Amino acid sequence: MQNKTTERIKLGIFIALAIVLLIVAIYIIGRKQNLFKPTIKISTVFENVKGLRIGDNVRYSGIDIGNVLNMNILSDTSVYVELSIEKSVIRFIKKNSVATIGTEGLMGNKIVLILPGTPDKPHVETGDNLVSIEPIEIDDIMKEIKASSEKIS
Repeated sequence: MQNKTTERIKLGIFIALAIVLLIVAIYIIGRKQNLFKPTIKISTVFENVKGLRIGDNVRYSGIDIGNVLNMNILSDTSVYVELSIEKSVIRFIKKNSVATIGTEGLMGNKIVLILPGTPDKPHVETGDNLVSIEPIEIDDIMKEIKASSEKIS
């Protein structure tokens, strides 16, 4: 009888720990995807997303402020990217801010970088579309270096 009671206590502790771990995991994942913070949706259009994926981070001045919600191909030369941005930082993102695609680290994940606009412009609102610029790729730089070295020699 004592043995069954001990097993039930162990089972109860195991189930309680599993539930706590599940709640912590949901909180961590939800925090990364901005599920528990108020956000707005803005968009931009790129010619080439260069490996960007849904869920990748959005940064403003080096700080993670949101993530990529959705991407759709509009035509053979444009891709629509929808971004989720924390409401607490939208006062810094102006309507003339510019979006581009960058890399986390040297060979890391792709991220959307929002470059600051001018302070005299109003801030973005839900549904606004940011202008985008195409990033400079390492391959392009290497081609230029090769062409320059050939010209020098």
